[in-house]
Amino acid sequence: MEENRIFATIKRNVLELLPEINPDEISMECSLSDLGCNSIDRAEVVTLTMEQLRINMPVHEFHRGDKIGQIVALMRSYA
Repeated sequence: MEENRIFATIKRNVLELLPEINPDEISMECSLSDLGCNSIDRAEVVTLTMEQLRINMPVHEFHRGDKIGQIVALMRSYA
């Protein structure tokens, strides 16, 4: 699965949950926390993205990735 597709899905889900975020602020180098996502928001973004892209992986894996780029890489490794 392409990195761009995973990133675009994460970005779309962040903007759905927190529409006040400027889309230009979302990059592979920032973390979901940097964008103002609390722990529930972060879990929701990850879960929605996994469901939409049909990625099946243990949720505890996401504790290793803080930056969006790390999350994308983890999801890509399971896709």
